[in-house]
Amino acid sequence: MKSPLSDLPLIVRRDHPDLRGHIDRLVRSEELVSVLRGVLRWRGVEPTLELLAAAVCAWNPRAVILGASAAALTWWPGLRPTRIDAAIRPPRSVPTWLRCTELSVPPTLVWERAGLRLACPELSVLGMVEHQDASAICEAYRRRATTWAHLTEAMSLLPNRAGNQLRRRLVAISRDNPWSPLEMEAHQQLRGAGVKGWCANHRVVLAGHTHFLDIAFPDHLLAIELDGWETHSSRDSFISDRVRQNRLATAGWAVLRYTSATLHQLVPEVRKLLR
Repeated sequence: MKSPLSDLPLIVRRDHPDLRGHIDRLVRSEELVSVLRGVLRWRGVEPTLELLAAAVCAWNPRAVILGASAAALTWWPGLRPTRIDAAIRPPRSVPTWLRCTELSVPPTLVWERAGLRLACPELSVLGMVEHQDASAICEAYRRRATTWAHLTEAMSLLPNRAGNQLRRRLVAISRDNPWSPLEMEAHQQLRGAGVKGWCANHRVVLAGHTHFLDIAFPDHLLAIELDGWETHSSRDSFISDRVRQNRLATAGWAVLRYTSATLHQLVPEVRKLLR
């Protein structure tokens, strides 16, 4: 006979007091397996990121999903976190897929979607800033999930959070909207050398096509392109990059290209061209 709970991916015991015995029988027969205390899933239901996040929020409706797990469920769908980070008091037995942080999250930094309480993009980004790595900040800018002003405002709402010294430093040096850590380093070099007249991710329309230049000196028609090792990871990207460069050249732009290994040449070569 079909269970009255069969259409539910998650079963929360407290929501079904009249089916307590039925749920117990399903647990004994191993048709239901525990996710968290009082929260169960069907044996054949895959414990996806979405399901585990839902289990956390069902177990404690005040929980907030943080960091990479919140990013993957909102603005960075291709991200594949290996655990759920949550602002929540830890259960008695913490599963390996859950990391709990006792953090009081202001309501303005929480998105509520389909029964989930998720860190907004700014809070999720700040949660991913660890060990000097600014990749999450750059990716959020590239995807237009947030801005420097919004990140700065979010920081001000959590003034005493552990790790804020690192977060403040990385947010501060990202103020010119870098889309990659390499761009961030280039911005620092240009600012540190006092080079003026440049802007980041400058939009140009060439032959009816829109392109964004990593760094541009528009008054001098000088473009700076910063290439990570993954830039030409496919044949199509290799070809499209050549087409783009030719469009820039025919429109009168000079293009300088740098990698992490040659970035030290950026400032002296730019100064030489701007004389």
